[in-house]
Amino acid sequence: MAEQITDQYLEAGISTVYIVVNHHLVGGGWDEFLSRLSGKARLVVNHEPDLGRSHSLMLGLRQLKDHDFCFLQNVDNPPADLSLLSRMIQSANPDGITVPVYRGKSGHPILLPRKVLNDLRGQPEKELHLREFLRSYPRTEVQSEADHVLCNLNTRDEYFKYLQTVSA
Repeated sequence: MAEQITDQYLEAGISTVYIVVNHHLVGGGWDEFLSRLSGKARLVVNHEPDLGRSHSLMLGLRQLKDHDFCFLQNVDNPPADLSLLSRMIQSANPDGITVPVYRGKSGHPILLPRKVLNDLRGQPEKELHLREFLRSYPRTEVQSEADHVLCNLNTRDEYFKYLQTVSA
């Protein structure tokens, strides 16, 4: 999924893709995969994964310097289609977040402007609850015709079920 997501963003014209990876993957039999990924994206190694998702998020955010916007996507969320990414970029709000919505429910990825990125960097990592933090910003919704923006594939069974729906 990381490779699919990376390819989708590159195809959409995103200049740089950062992927935060657990240090256990480095040298742990994932070298061929990580080598393929590093040819497309910049890998950021998380040496302290036990510090949680907020730590991974902050490691990635520290890599962003002069970016006007940043898509935020978990690896367990399927890649968005090019049309949706383009519409999100066109609808991007420099003062708030942009989210895809399917039948009234918001999904992934989330597009964050520089203002939100800068504010997010200033948050204490241990106390950060991203969903709560983002609620304080204006929200632009982009309608999606695909329900996969709501998918969260946490198990092997969910992943294989998702694969069956996209190949059908």
